[in-house]
Amino acid sequence: MARAARTTRSAGSEQTRQLLVSTATRLFAEHGLDGVSLAEINRAAGQRNATALHYHFGGKEGLVQAIFHKHTERVSRLRETMLEQLPETADIANLVPVLIVPLAQQVLDEDGGIHYLLFLAQLMNNPGLPRGEMDRHSSQVLAEQLRRFQTALEHVPEEIRALRVNFTVLMTFNSLASYAAEVQRNGFDAARHQLVMEQLVAAAIAVLDFEEAFVSE
Repeated sequence: MARAARTTRSAGSEQTRQLLVSTATRLFAEHGLDGVSLAEINRAAGQRNATALHYHFGGKEGLVQAIFHKHTERVSRLRETMLEQLPETADIANLVPVLIVPLAQQVLDEDGGIHYLLFLAQLMNNPGLPRGEMDRHSSQVLAEQLRRFQTALEHVPEEIRALRVNFTVLMTFNSLASYAAEVQRNGFDAARHQLVMEQLVAAAIAVLDFEEAFVSE
């Protein structure tokens, strides 16, 4: 009986934890990381215990990491599958979908996928957060993809290459957030999704590997 009681308490604790993660993702997506307090998240999640969030996550940083942990596993699995199907010397046209498509699939995740995309854009545009340190669970899959980006763009000067990759990441996150908001308003449409993916991939390829149009004098 004691073991059954412990199991019940454990299940209840995990349910509370997931509720807090889902609520925080939604509120951060709507108001930004700095626009929501831990107390507000607790209240919105219906938690009478004012220390519930601190108990489960230790604070806002731990909560943000829990949001990443919940959503990045699926994204990483799809990226890994796509990378495995490409040769080591794949060009940018084949590598760009590996960045974009797995993230875009989040609009189909009914357990907060749309809010997650909006949350990512909020973080990307927060000047107080170093982007490289936001997600401590960043997968080796993403690191491998970025390495292949560097290889495929070796013909581009390093400083310009770094700028283009940064521009592409910003464009991708903000564009997917805008698309996620559209899906939230209007619902998912397969034809629209395909069009958005095709055009976002094409735009990213153009940013990363276009012919030099201007020559500095």
